[in-house]
Amino acid sequence: MGIIKNLKVKYRKLVAMRLMEVIENKTTYEINVLDATCMLRKAWADVTQQTVANCFAKAGFQLSMCVKCDVAGRPPHQTRRRRRQ
Repeated sequence: MGIIKNLKVKYRKLVAMRLMEVIENKTTYEINVLDATCMLRKAWADVTQQTVANCFAKAGFQLSMCVKCDVAGRPPHQTRRRRRQ
């Protein structure tokens, strides 16, 4: 499954769970932009690194094409060195 499809499945699951809670509690609920954004953020956090890696591999990217990054996720040429004071 691709990255976007995986994200959509996880998002829809969160929406369905929210709707089930509403039905069980016999209340009304509308999903606003903030709620949708929060659920989307949660769904994205649930997409695994393995899913992303598999999709990139299937697209033809190879590990040798990747740039090693520092701890902050920046490529080495963008790493800032702190000045000693």
